Amino acid sequence: MGISGRRLTLLVVVLGFVGIAFLFQESRNRRQAPSSSPLASAKPQEKGSASAPIKVVAFYPLNEGHKFIADYLLKFAEEHPDQVYARVYDMQTPEGMKQWRSSGLKCAGVLVNGKTKHDIKRDGKTVSVDLVKRMGTNWQQGDFEALVKQLTSAKSN
Repeated sequence: MGISGRRLTLLVVVLGFVGIAFLFQESRNRRQAPSSSPLASAKPQEKGSASAPIKVVAFYPLNEGHKFIADYLLKFAEEHPDQVYARVYDMQTPEGMKQWRSSGLKCAGVLVNGKTKHDIKRDGKTVSVDLVKRMGTNWQQGDFEALVKQLTSAKSN
């Protein structure tokens, strides 16, 4: 191999590395970009009366694996509008991510009157629930409903 052959080999190797670096960066950009999923909504979804005593603010990626949580919370607020006002942000949108970051949460979750952690009565015992992460795994619908019942009965006393 002569000098020009070495230069050609070096040029091919350098171009290969540049191409790999470009593809890697494009892959990272795609993972970090907000979702263009049809489930993604730029504006928060809201149900219930804004004057309701229980304020629910939820932050979830509204993808196939989490949308059921948002649907449940919004339906609950729609069915109990005088008790519950719910606002759900899609963490996959720029606005949802901005609001989530300002909320102080470290992961997806539900703030009820500004907090995720609450003490509720379950089977005659007081237990602490934290409405973070996934409903059905980390907390249950019954936990949320017990909390709402407890908060509404406390307001009426």
